[in-house]
Amino acid sequence: YLVSVSSTSGTTLQVTFSEPMNTDKSSTAANYSANYTLAKVNAGDACDYNPQVSEATEVTGSDYRIFNLTLTETVCSISYRIEVNANVTDRAVPTPNPMGTPRILTFAGNEQLKVVSAEGVDKHTVRVTFNKAVNPGINQAGSAGCTGDTECSYRYKFDPDLGDITGATVNSNVVTITHANEQTGGQYTVIAANDLDGDGFSNSGWGSIQSANAPIEDVQAAPRDRAPFQGQGNEIDTIEEGEYFSDPFGDATSFAFAFVYADRVYLGPNETNQYFFRFDPNGTNAVLVANRFSGTYNSLTPLGSSTGFGWDADGDGAIEPADGDYRGYYGETGVVGFNSVSLDLGGTEDDEILVPGPYNPSGFATYPVYFTDDRDTELDWRFLTFSGTGGGNTRAIQFVYGTNDNSGNAYVYLGASSDQDPQAPVVSIITVQKVGDVISQSDSDDMTFRNVPYMGTASKLGSSRNQALTDVYGIDSAINFNGHLYVGNNGDVRYSSDYFAFSSNSSTIRGRAGYTGTTLALPTVANGGLGQIRPGLKGVPRLLEFHGKLYMARNVSTAAGEPHQGNATPLRGELWQCDPGGNGICEPAEWNRIIYGTENELKTDTVVTAKSISLLEAYGNILYIGFDDTDTSQGVRIFRIAGTDPAPTNGTNIVGQGGGAGWVQLGVNGIGSNYMQIISSTTISDGTDNYLYLTAKKTTGDTSIRVFRQKN
Repeated sequence: YLVSVSSTSGTTLQVTFSEPMNTDKSSTAANYSANYTLAKVNAGDACDYNPQVSEATEVTGSDYRIFNLTLTETVCSISYRIEVNANVTDRAVPTPNPMGTPRILTFAGNEQLKVVSAEGVDKHTVRVTFNKAVNPGINQAGSAGCTGDTECSYRYKFDPDLGDITGATVNSNVVTITHANEQTGGQYTVIAANDLDGDGFSNSGWGSIQSANAPIEDVQAAPRDRAPFQGQGNEIDTIEEGEYFSDPFGDATSFAFAFVYADRVYLGPNETNQYFFRFDPNGTNAVLVANRFSGTYNSLTPLGSSTGFGWDADGDGAIEPADGDYRGYYGETGVVGFNSVSLDLGGTEDDEILVPGPYNPSGFATYPVYFTDDRDTELDWRFLTFSGTGGGNTRAIQFVYGTNDNSGNAYVYLGASSDQDPQAPVVSIITVQKVGDVISQSDSDDMTFRNVPYMGTASKLGSSRNQALTDVYGIDSAINFNGHLYVGNNGDVRYSSDYFAFSSNSSTIRGRAGYTGTTLALPTVANGGLGQIRPGLKGVPRLLEFHGKLYMARNVSTAAGEPHQGNATPLRGELWQCDPGGNGICEPAEWNRIIYGTENELKTDTVVTAKSISLLEAYGNILYIGFDDTDTSQGVRIFRIAGTDPAPTNGTNIVGQGGGAGWVQLGVNGIGSNYMQIISSTTISDGTDNYLYLTAKKTTGDTSIRVFRQKN
């Protein structure tokens, strides 16, 4: 597939593929010019030229992955798409593979100077490619060349740090940088100076690396000032071996959702909600992915940025540009939910879309939500309509889920968390269709989730009402299991047979012996309850199917009785398993608690400090569980078990086959460096190996996310 494309001059493009490509100049070769089609993104854009590819040449030493494309005419300063024919193949033996997705990428003609890619050459050397020739001077104003750490540290930064930067030599648009410390087998980010501050590499005091030729240009703003690369040390395949990505955005991002989309792992958005981090299942071909918003929703004039979802640095509700604040396209100031959704829309394979959950201080009665089915390195966002009573009073869509019902209808569920009585939570169900190649919304309805017993604030069944009307109520998790939609929050877990309504007797767990204590509620508004909520602060952070059984992660609060103000402090994390009977429905009597949350492995000395479940994932015959910790001398604790039917612990031990249940701990407490919280996680396979990826952070000092992985 295509990894990147950039305009290196008015008449030259450079494309990078994910694999070594066929170069026999045949109809399936990457160096056959007829296999490329160039077109404007917007046909109406003014340009006197219609450039096409006349020659395709492999870049020497690129392992058949990078090609220069010569054009018949110059490009204009507008957006273009380059398309590679589907029949182009790689060099795989014995059977070459045809092009995957994406094979179409967007780029800007005559684009301003930017970093295109980076790669580790050896343990002390990195090669950085710009989209055009850079100033070749040494230790001069605007030059890309340098000697010694003092001069080089003005121009470049590595994250994680690689010690002194000892030199940088320039060959046209390629800069080779040497550094003192050895690279590990993890991933790094290199950032080039761009005369801007507040992006993880502040350098307005020195300036920017500049282009070599007129017109003289500075390096663009993030993310086009940086690129990730794989270190040349020993490959990191286990959590015990340490971080695989360290601060992958290079800007101290402290929260990022993780999900699989189009067979790749996505992290993000970054701290300022402007870009994502994407990589292959095995961690290679990492790129930063930008956003593009365009058009109008219900004839409303856009209110802000066309490249990001908005950012309110201090959360005070005031957009202060001096602090780096900005509004999203229709006034958003952040992203508080995110998920990929796979739907059967009638084709030969499922369709996937990305759906963010924005934070919009004006609510969603007037303004839209977004989705995309784009696979580009610049995602085109389109509009969805949120429907729900109280939509004007809700600001935070923290929950996103999608599935098909038993009749084939495709739905996306958007859950807006709220402290508004009696309307919380507000859940909009969007019907999705595909006409030709175009995915769109065909309908939008209010699920009236506020009326669901124990789960909504408007339930009128006496004690079944969520009683603390000043708390935030939302949806924690959902799953399509055995032809029923299960939904969980701090009030209950219930199922719907028609994927729309929940009957008064659809509780799946309440009343089960051992299901005691109060399930953890979301934080109050004052404590960030409408913001980004990590799994360890949710009552039911995950519902998961594993070998025909339904698993529920439940976090119990320190409060007593029914849900009420003050039950947002975790006490213990429990893992429950349902083995459904003949009707396939999880009834209360069919649940068993298999981890109690009081086992010795969750204690520091004699006190439970690993108090909430923050990870529950599975792949193949492996089940993973992770706990956040409150003891800063310890940290997160992650366990895995092989098999298809984990046995309950005896309440005393998780690990071991004797007194425990056969789980194995991955790494040590804190996974090596007192990481206290797991922020997100996902699993993926490349067809040969299975991978668990998770993001974790510390609560003091450097709180940027770190990415760990477990292979097989």
